[in-house]
Amino acid sequence: MINVRSEDAVEAVRHITAGKGLDYVLECSGAPGAVNQAARMLNRGGRICLAAFPHQPVSIDVAYIVRNNIYLYGIRGEGKVPRTAPRH
Repeated sequence: MINVRSEDAVEAVRHITAGKGLDYVLECSGAPGAVNQAARMLNRGGRICLAAFPHQPVSIDVAYIVRNNIYLYGIRGEGKVPRTAPRH
């Protein structure tokens, strides 16, 4: 377990993975620096799934993401019922 309040999450992941990094990161905090931190946790060609987002625009290191062939995916789960489902 990594406690981001007491240790650097990127350094902890790099230590745990012996410097390799992760294949996937599921980012659920929406913290302003989270996308850049998630990118630095990944190995080359890794994937980030954004399940939350900051309330204000943030700066993202696009050059780092492109140079390391990182994929970004956004998901929205609004809990809406499909129109074909019966409503109660």
